[in-house]
Amino acid sequence: PGARLSPCLLACENLTKSTTLFFLSIFSLLLELENNVHSHVVDALIPDAVHEDGLEIGTRLRQEFEALETLLDEGEEFWKSVASQWLVKNRSRASFVGKPSRDLSTQLQRQRAESAAVRRSSMNRAKADPKPSSIDLSSVTFPNLPDATRIAKLPCTVNRIDCHSQTIQVESAFSGISIVVDTKHISKELREHLPLFCSLLFCVDVLRDDGSVEGYESFVRRLSEATIHCYAGVGRNAGTFRAGAVPSCVVIDVSTESGREAQAMEMVLQSVFRSCLSCERVSAMLSNLNSDATEAIREGDVVCRAFSRLLHEHALGSSDSNAAVLTVIQQHEVLRRLQKMKTTEVVEKLEQLRAELFEASTPFIHVGSRDPKPIIEKTRSLWNKAAGRVPDTEKITHYRHERPKKYQEIKTSSKVDTNVIVPIAGVQSGYFRLQVDCPVHHEHPDYFALEVLCEMWSRTEGPLYNGIRGEGLAYGASLWLSPIHEQLVVSISESSSPNEAWDVFVTLLTESLEGEMAETTSLEMDAAKAAVLYQMHGDRMTPSMASDLAFAGAARGVIAGNEEFARREKLLHDVTIEDLKRVQRAHLDRLLRPENGISVVTCGLGSSESIRSGFKRSKCPILLHEQALDVLMSD
Repeated sequence: PGARLSPCLLACENLTKSTTLFFLSIFSLLLELENNVHSHVVDALIPDAVHEDGLEIGTRLRQEFEALETLLDEGEEFWKSVASQWLVKNRSRASFVGKPSRDLSTQLQRQRAESAAVRRSSMNRAKADPKPSSIDLSSVTFPNLPDATRIAKLPCTVNRIDCHSQTIQVESAFSGISIVVDTKHISKELREHLPLFCSLLFCVDVLRDDGSVEGYESFVRRLSEATIHCYAGVGRNAGTFRAGAVPSCVVIDVSTESGREAQAMEMVLQSVFRSCLSCERVSAMLSNLNSDATEAIREGDVVCRAFSRLLHEHALGSSDSNAAVLTVIQQHEVLRRLQKMKTTEVVEKLEQLRAELFEASTPFIHVGSRDPKPIIEKTRSLWNKAAGRVPDTEKITHYRHERPKKYQEIKTSSKVDTNVIVPIAGVQSGYFRLQVDCPVHHEHPDYFALEVLCEMWSRTEGPLYNGIRGEGLAYGASLWLSPIHEQLVVSISESSSPNEAWDVFVTLLTESLEGEMAETTSLEMDAAKAAVLYQMHGDRMTPSMASDLAFAGAARGVIAGNEEFARREKLLHDVTIEDLKRVQRAHLDRLLRPENGISVVTCGLGSSESIRSGFKRSKCPILLHEQALDVLMSD
């Protein structure tokens, strides 16, 4: 372990800072062991059982922890000797010099040509003598769908204390704390700065109790020692330029070792309420975010997703929402505008944003831990103390997912083009995304039948895989349900011809609707149900994931514990072929009316006209309006 860590230590300005590295190494190893236990069984325990060296199973893993803990007590001279031995005086080295050879280059080219000729010949023979397109599997016995009641479940208990507190008790060596604050009362002008504010929140100077200022480097180092993960974003599981679920809220996520929750939260709240925004830090972060945004808008898939979300909000008359103003398209212009302003003015806006964001309101708090009740009480107490005032009970953060409006309710009065093609310089592939209204949410009776149906369409060797990817029209093609937005989404990615891929999808869907899934077998349905079941269990296989699932359930007003999970397992198990036929008739035909939804295509500059014409001539035409990326961002 010392030899492995010594290169990292050399990067430290002094060996005092190396203590943070040790703590993080130990905590990361423990967290990885808890969250990916199956991988560690293979990597750490099986070799102990296979090798006949007399070691008790688990010995090597324990020895690694013991070695790391021992290294915490080593002094500066020890690390100097390790670095000298392995990095300075180590003479075990080799040099490789490559010298081009024209003869070898000619030989390799000839070999590649011969190999290509052999492959072409074999492909021609395959076309001349095709193999049967189907195989009789009637005599083959396949295993039944796994009995969900026999699958091991992580023991956990979810408790909704009141309208602004929830806990989940789960056996874990770590604790997760989520704090949610509302942004609905804040103006759009200030909410535009949320990505910059959240990025700065835990890496700025802070004010000490004695009135002195602690530099951000020192604070970040201490925060890293007290926490394993600390992040702020707009909505749950958000990205820098993407609002997460419940985008009207800012979510602060903290994870730490059990027993250190109070220390961690004191530091987090010190940053929240007593940070000092300097012009230097703000300017540096602005530059970094602007570079990230500039790089992101050169990616066709990023722009396609972002513009779909932006059009979605505009079509519903919600252009001022966080989901709209946080897209990379909007943020690119916001960041450029901020860089042109005086840094002191930007600091003033960020300070105003913080004052309004963390005003005397009651935040929603979620805690996942071995013993969460005292942690949530302590966290609430620390928040009230740091705020310096009693929270206003009239200003409770409403951490609830709001049912979306429907396109057809607003689209007749909307002046926004909702079928758009965006050419982007340097993009080589095409990306297509269609989203239409579908009134199926998590609690809808058709939810699981529609999830299984989408899995059947999108699975490997399924209709979309064989019809689109198998024919070389696109690398990815999928159909899925977005229950939060109550939409069906068709996505085609890295496509050489997205309009041809769309035509194939239309043909496949039309044939399936007309044939009423006559060829669908119980084997195909069971395979899809097994995949959905696996995903359900995969989403809550570790303590932190179970806590996150319970946190998501709170936004829907659901106590997402084991009882709720068992109920949903049974709903999935009860799905029949008749259910699949019913939901296909009820919902999938919406995709053949793209004029009622939102369509976005991104592609290279030279291919936009041919793709646009192809969609216009399609079996299910889509009239795309070309939009220049720079015009979109300025608007």
